[in-house]
Amino acid sequence: MQAVFMMCVISFIDPSQRELVFVVLDNLSRKLQYTTRFKYLEELVASILFCWVACGVSLAAVVEIRQLFVADSEPSYFMLYCCNWLLPTLVLHGDSSNLSWVSKIAGQPLSILVKDHFVQIFSICIELHCSNTSDGHKGADVLQNSILQLAQISESERDTLLLMLKLVRRACYVPPRSFIKSSSSAQKVTVRGKFSD
Repeated sequence: MQAVFMMCVISFIDPSQRELVFVVLDNLSRKLQYTTRFKYLEELVASILFCWVACGVSLAAVVEIRQLFVADSEPSYFMLYCCNWLLPTLVLHGDSSNLSWVSKIAGQPLSILVKDHFVQIFSICIELHCSNTSDGHKGADVLQNSILQLAQISESERDTLLLMLKLVRRACYVPPRSFIKSSSSAQKVTVRGKFSD
Protein backbone atom coordinates (compact mmCIF):
# COMPACT_ATOMS: atom_id res chain seq x y z
CA MET A 1 0.00 0.00 0.00
CA GLN A 2 2.82 2.42 0.83
CA ALA A 3 4.35 1.92 -2.62
CA VAL A 4 1.00 2.67 -4.26
CA PHE A 5 0.59 5.77 -2.09
CA MET A 6 4.06 6.96 -3.11
CA MET A 7 3.22 6.41 -6.80
CA CYS A 8 0.07 8.49 -6.37
CA VAL A 9 2.07 11.33 -4.83
CA ILE A 10 4.73 11.11 -7.56
CA SER A 11 2.02 11.35 -10.23
CA PHE A 12 1.02 14.68 -8.67
CA ILE A 13 4.50 16.06 -8.01
CA ASP A 14 5.79 15.18 -11.47
CA PRO A 15 3.01 15.21 -14.10
CA SER A 16 5.48 13.89 -16.68
CA GLN A 17 5.49 10.60 -14.70
CA ARG A 18 1.69 10.36 -14.53
CA GLU A 19 1.23 8.14 -17.59
CA LEU A 20 3.96 5.80 -16.34
CA VAL A 21 2.22 5.54 -12.94
CA PHE A 22 -1.08 4.74 -14.70
CA VAL A 23 0.61 1.96 -16.71
CA VAL A 24 2.36 0.50 -13.65
CA LEU A 25 -0.87 0.45 -11.65
CA ASP A 26 -2.79 -1.03 -14.60
CA ASN A 27 -0.23 -3.84 -14.84
CA LEU A 28 -0.19 -4.40 -11.08
CA SER A 29 -3.99 -4.56 -11.03
CA ARG A 30 -4.01 -7.20 -13.77
CA LYS A 31 -1.33 -9.24 -11.96
CA LEU A 32 -3.50 -9.16 -8.84
CA GLN A 33 -6.49 -10.24 -10.95
CA TYR A 34 -8.52 -7.04 -10.70
CA THR A 35 -10.55 -6.17 -13.76
CA THR A 36 -9.34 -2.56 -13.73
CA ARG A 37 -7.01 -0.21 -11.89
CA PHE A 38 -10.09 1.48 -10.47
CA LYS A 39 -11.27 -1.75 -8.81
CA TYR A 40 -7.85 -2.27 -7.26
CA LEU A 41 -7.54 1.29 -5.98
CA GLU A 42 -11.09 1.11 -4.62
CA GLU A 43 -9.69 -1.39 -2.11
CA LEU A 44 -6.89 0.99 -1.11
CA VAL A 45 -8.50 4.42 -1.34
CA ALA A 46 -9.25 4.67 2.40
CA SER A 47 -5.63 3.98 3.34
CA ILE A 48 -4.29 6.22 0.58
CA LEU A 49 -6.46 9.16 1.67
CA PHE A 50 -5.54 8.62 5.33
CA CYS A 51 -1.83 8.77 4.42
CA TRP A 52 -2.49 11.75 2.16
CA VAL A 53 -3.93 13.74 5.07
CA ALA A 54 -1.41 12.45 7.64
CA CYS A 55 1.52 13.43 5.39
CA GLY A 56 0.07 16.87 4.72
CA VAL A 57 -0.07 16.49 0.93
CA SER A 58 -2.40 19.01 -0.68
CA LEU A 59 -5.96 17.77 -1.16
CA ALA A 60 -6.04 19.69 -4.42
CA ALA A 61 -3.49 17.13 -5.61
CA VAL A 62 -5.97 14.28 -5.09
CA VAL A 63 -8.49 16.09 -7.25
CA GLU A 64 -5.84 16.81 -9.87
CA ILE A 65 -4.97 13.10 -10.21
CA ARG A 66 -8.56 11.82 -9.87
CA GLN A 67 -8.27 9.95 -13.21
CA LEU A 68 -6.01 7.59 -11.33
CA PHE A 69 -8.94 6.50 -9.13
CA VAL A 70 -12.05 6.94 -11.29
CA ALA A 71 -12.78 7.27 -14.98
CA ASP A 72 -13.84 10.75 -16.15
CA SER A 73 -15.34 12.41 -13.11
CA GLU A 74 -16.03 16.04 -12.33
CA PRO A 75 -14.15 17.38 -9.27
CA SER A 76 -17.38 17.74 -7.26
CA TYR A 77 -18.45 14.14 -7.89
CA PHE A 78 -14.98 12.83 -7.13
CA MET A 79 -14.86 14.77 -3.87
CA LEU A 80 -18.26 13.35 -2.86
CA TYR A 81 -16.90 9.88 -3.66
CA CYS A 82 -13.90 10.53 -1.37
CA CYS A 83 -15.95 11.93 1.53
CA ASN A 84 -16.61 8.47 3.02
CA TRP A 85 -12.91 8.17 3.83
CA LEU A 86 -11.71 11.76 3.79
CA LEU A 87 -14.15 13.33 6.27
CA PRO A 88 -13.39 11.04 9.23
CA THR A 89 -9.65 11.63 8.80
CA LEU A 90 -10.00 15.41 8.47
CA VAL A 91 -12.39 15.61 11.43
CA LEU A 92 -10.01 13.58 13.61
CA HIS A 93 -7.11 15.84 12.63
CA GLY A 94 -9.24 18.92 13.35
CA ASP A 95 -8.34 20.22 9.89
CA SER A 96 -10.95 22.97 9.50
CA SER A 97 -9.37 24.61 6.45
CA ASN A 98 -9.35 21.36 4.45
CA LEU A 99 -12.87 20.55 5.65
CA SER A 100 -14.02 23.90 4.27
CA TRP A 101 -12.16 23.22 1.02
CA VAL A 102 -13.81 19.78 0.67
CA SER A 103 -17.19 21.41 1.24
CA LYS A 104 -16.47 24.01 -1.43
CA ILE A 105 -15.30 21.48 -4.05
CA ALA A 106 -18.17 19.08 -3.26
CA GLY A 107 -20.62 21.97 -3.61
CA GLN A 108 -22.42 21.18 -0.35
CA PRO A 109 -22.46 22.85 3.07
CA LEU A 110 -20.09 21.19 5.51
CA SER A 111 -22.91 20.54 8.00
CA ILE A 112 -24.79 18.51 5.35
CA LEU A 113 -21.66 16.54 4.41
CA VAL A 114 -20.98 15.70 8.06
CA LYS A 115 -24.60 14.61 8.63
CA ASP A 116 -24.55 12.50 5.44
CA HIS A 117 -21.32 10.81 6.55
CA PHE A 118 -22.16 10.67 10.26
CA VAL A 119 -21.93 6.87 10.40
CA GLN A 120 -18.44 6.76 8.88
CA ILE A 121 -17.15 9.56 11.14
CA PHE A 122 -18.77 8.03 14.23
CA SER A 123 -17.41 4.55 13.45
CA ILE A 124 -13.80 5.71 13.16
CA CYS A 125 -14.04 7.96 16.22
CA ILE A 126 -15.68 5.39 18.50
CA GLU A 127 -13.07 2.80 17.50
CA LEU A 128 -10.28 5.25 18.30
CA HIS A 129 -11.98 6.30 21.54
CA CYS A 130 -12.29 2.68 22.70
CA SER A 131 -8.70 1.83 21.80
CA ASN A 132 -5.93 1.93 24.35
CA THR A 133 -3.81 4.32 22.31
CA SER A 134 -2.56 7.77 23.19
CA ASP A 135 -4.86 9.21 20.50
CA GLY A 136 -8.01 7.83 22.15
CA HIS A 137 -8.87 11.28 23.46
CA LYS A 138 -9.16 12.59 19.86
CA GLY A 139 -12.01 10.19 19.18
CA ALA A 140 -13.77 11.26 22.39
CA ASP A 141 -13.34 14.94 21.56
CA VAL A 142 -14.90 14.47 18.11
CA LEU A 143 -17.82 12.48 19.52
CA GLN A 144 -18.51 14.99 22.30
CA ASN A 145 -17.78 18.28 20.55
CA SER A 146 -16.47 18.50 16.99
CA ILE A 147 -19.16 16.43 15.30
CA LEU A 148 -21.86 18.49 17.00
CA GLN A 149 -20.34 21.77 15.84
CA LEU A 150 -19.54 20.61 12.30
CA ALA A 151 -22.94 19.01 11.69
CA GLN A 152 -24.67 21.85 13.55
CA ILE A 153 -26.68 19.42 15.65
CA SER A 154 -27.47 19.20 19.35
CA GLU A 155 -26.51 16.33 21.65
CA SER A 156 -30.08 15.03 21.52
CA GLU A 157 -30.04 15.10 17.69
CA ARG A 158 -26.74 13.19 17.75
CA ASP A 159 -28.24 10.65 20.14
CA THR A 160 -31.29 10.31 17.88
CA LEU A 161 -29.01 9.59 14.91
CA LEU A 162 -27.21 6.95 16.97
CA LEU A 163 -30.50 5.38 18.04
CA MET A 164 -31.69 5.26 14.42
CA LEU A 165 -28.41 3.63 13.44
CA LYS A 166 -28.84 1.03 16.18
CA LEU A 167 -32.45 0.31 15.15
CA VAL A 168 -31.51 -0.07 11.49
CA ARG A 169 -28.75 -2.53 12.39
CA ARG A 170 -31.19 -4.53 14.52
CA ALA A 171 -33.85 -4.52 11.80
CA CYS A 172 -31.33 -5.80 9.26
CA TYR A 173 -30.19 -8.63 11.51
CA VAL A 174 -32.26 -11.80 11.50
CA PRO A 175 -31.03 -14.31 14.07
CA PRO A 176 -30.50 -17.73 12.47
CA ARG A 177 -32.91 -19.48 14.88
CA SER A 178 -35.65 -16.92 14.15
CA PHE A 179 -35.13 -17.38 10.44
CA ILE A 180 -35.37 -21.17 10.74
CA LYS A 181 -38.51 -20.95 12.91
CA SER A 182 -40.28 -18.59 10.53
CA SER A 183 -39.14 -20.18 7.30
CA SER A 184 -42.07 -21.78 5.55
CA SER A 185 -39.76 -24.17 3.72
CA ALA A 186 -38.17 -25.53 6.90
CA GLN A 187 -41.46 -26.32 8.71
CA LYS A 188 -39.55 -27.28 11.84
CA VAL A 189 -40.42 -26.96 15.48
CA THR A 190 -37.90 -26.39 18.24
CA VAL A 191 -38.03 -29.01 20.95
CA ARG A 192 -35.57 -28.74 23.84
CA GLY A 193 -32.97 -26.99 21.69
CA LYS A 194 -33.12 -29.60 18.91
CA PHE A 195 -35.04 -29.60 15.65
CA SER A 196 -37.60 -32.30 14.90
CA ASP A 197 -40.03 -32.76 12.03
